[in-house]
Amino acid sequence: MSVAATSFNVEAASKISGVSKRQVQYWDKAGLVAPSVQAARGRGSRRRYSFEDLLDLRVIARLRETGLSLQKVCKVVAHLHRHHRELRRPLAQHRLVTDGATVFRILDDTNAVEDLLQGGQVVVFVINLTSVWNETQSGLARISDPRAFEVRHGGKNYAVTLTPDLEDGGWVAECPSLPGCISQGDTLAEAKRMIREAIFAWLAAVAHERRDTGRGIAQRSRR
Repeated sequence: MSVAATSFNVEAASKISGVSKRQVQYWDKAGLVAPSVQAARGRGSRRRYSFEDLLDLRVIARLRETGLSLQKVCKVVAHLHRHHRELRRPLAQHRLVTDGATVFRILDDTNAVEDLLQGGQVVVFVINLTSVWNETQSGLARISDPRAFEVRHGGKNYAVTLTPDLEDGGWVAECPSLPGCISQGDTLAEAKRMIREAIFAWLAAVAHERRDTGRGIAQRSRR
């Protein structure tokens, strides 16, 4: 899957980043990680996150895991955006370390560290962006893998592929052996039910067409 051309709804962002849906939505309102593809615009609108947004979510989650308060995380994010405007993703593009009390930015050019909260003690926790990237990629692969099941009809099994829709939500179901036989559902159970009905309707339409064709041939042969 190409992460550059894909956006993710709140549910997918939550599953991939390991951050709860409530936290994802709250962090947007708090100004920590806003969905860069599409912001929420009133009741019923959908947030859409980019893959880079998911990296930011996971970095913040790592900071919170060390015991860093949300207030301090907000100060770190504000500092990075204020002092590193030249970077598109300052949170995920810096090497950060924290001891749970403060956060340091490692300066590549001087091998020094910058205390982003102007304080702190011994550094005991390192945020490895490569690890964050790999874990986010792994989360994406885990929830985007298609599922398979079979629908039995007329003594024959029909293979069905179920693929999660990470952008709009729900599932897309397709029966590859029946061209154009596709359906969808908001839940996995609904998608299975809908594709089963679609298969039955597809087969019924083909059977009806064959009967009509057979009648036409029979009528012509009697003339």
